[in-house]
Amino acid sequence: MKKIYITVICLLAASIVIFISSFVYLDKNKRKTYYYVINSSGRDIGAVRVDKFVTEDSLIYKTAAAMPYDEITTEARSKIVYDRKYSLESYSAERAANGAPETISVEKKDNGVSFVSRLN
Repeated sequence: MKKIYITVICLLAASIVIFISSFVYLDKNKRKTYYYVINSSGRDIGAVRVDKFVTEDSLIYKTAAAMPYDEITTEARSKIVYDRKYSLESYSAERAANGAPETISVEKKDNGVSFVSRLN
């Protein structure tokens, strides 16, 4: 009887480990990260990181750019969401230029587009 309990516990533990590892595997396959270096006049002025997510019904790109040596823009973040047919669902961007924040948001509605922009 003791061997049956040990076998059942081992099978349960193995199935839990396989179940959790399948989620980790699927998450790694549906997400990719790209890194870029911004070069101007022979010197590096910043870096960009792009994350690509594939979900059940959409494709999402998130970018984060840091340009500490640029004179205008110091930090920028944006997010683009596409649906299954690769049409734009929403776009949002935030930039900080010399301490002045700028926000842009675009969303697709039924037969139109909703747009909001804020500076300072």
